[in-house]
Amino acid sequence: MKTKIRFFINTLRGGGAEKVLIDLVSCLDPETYDVTIVSIVGGIHEKRIPPYIQYKKLVPCKSEFWSRFFYRLLVKLPPRLFAGWFLRGSYDLEVAYLEGTPTKVVAAKRKAKRIAFVHCNVAMYDHIGGFYARKEDCLREYRSFSRVCFVSEQGKQGFEQVIGPLDHACVVHNVLNIRELRQLELAEPALRYETEGWKLVSVGRLVKEKAFERLLQIMADLETDTPAELWIIGEGDERGQLEDFIREKQIKNVKLLGYQTNPYPYTKQADLFICSSLSEGYSTAVTEAIALGVPVLTTDCAGMNEILESGRFGMIVENHTEALREGLLRIMRDPNEYARLKKAVCDRSIGMTSEQAVTEYAELFRKVMEEAPEDKEQG
Repeated sequence: MKTKIRFFINTLRGGGAEKVLIDLVSCLDPETYDVTIVSIVGGIHEKRIPPYIQYKKLVPCKSEFWSRFFYRLLVKLPPRLFAGWFLRGSYDLEVAYLEGTPTKVVAAKRKAKRIAFVHCNVAMYDHIGGFYARKEDCLREYRSFSRVCFVSEQGKQGFEQVIGPLDHACVVHNVLNIRELRQLELAEPALRYETEGWKLVSVGRLVKEKAFERLLQIMADLETDTPAELWIIGEGDERGQLEDFIREKQIKNVKLLGYQTNPYPYTKQADLFICSSLSEGYSTAVTEAIALGVPVLTTDCAGMNEILESGRFGMIVENHTEALREGLLRIMRDPNEYARLKKAVCDRSIGMTSEQAVTEYAELFRKVMEEAPEDKEQG
């Protein structure tokens, strides 16, 4: 008999967790798992849902205004009322795949076996605390789950440091759909780098925690020093601010490419992938760069030591602008260092598969299913 699993997430727009969810369900064996995804609003990742996966969107409006209106209305409902109205039916496992509203709603289904995922490192950038009046309330709610899954060891440590310990926490790394990536990377890109120098790329939402402005400042400083061109792939609320910064500093060697349905042919052209983030959970974009054979320069964020194996496939620097600048210059000026990183990442790329991460999830689901049923109250 198949294991019935329902994943609940607030949106399927262009974020990393949303993409990873679709990668995960696409890699799960349909002969073993009967999967349903529920989101409050939809988004670009709807199109990637396999046809055998059941999908329900709670706000079906095409109008952006009404979509936002109903979304805000729904999230203001008491979690138990929300769960009773919109998460009906019986499932073997209920999974809150993101912090905040999904976690609070799934927590209200107290008689079900429940799993909560934490994608952020609250010690660096807290996406959780604002949903609870007190730290004790947050800890009590997370303790009510059968498992709390962190996507990196550093994220788990950050939670325990800021909020408190959990005796049922585990680390399960994100799944990357390698089979799909290998097909998509072969597409012909609509744009080519103009520079004869260093080709640099970064991928992520244009939001504060990605810290793209400090990367732009570094590029402004490089302009008369070292030939290079940077592409930033992604969309977000800070686009206008970044465009203003580019105009103000008269930066000529940066292009904001916006959201790309298939970013892989663009990333694959690059000599170096740069992650300038203040905080990450377990970066999908960095993992994809490794799979594409592109070395990485990154600030020290959650998951980077695990992804890059403590610097084997890229350089990890302290999380500030000057360290990122010095790291970039070191790679640019040391051909031997770059050659070492390039060879290591290409060797790693050849052997990458989705099976190991999917095995982690299968083991997680098996263990939770084998446990005696509980009704964990939240006090």
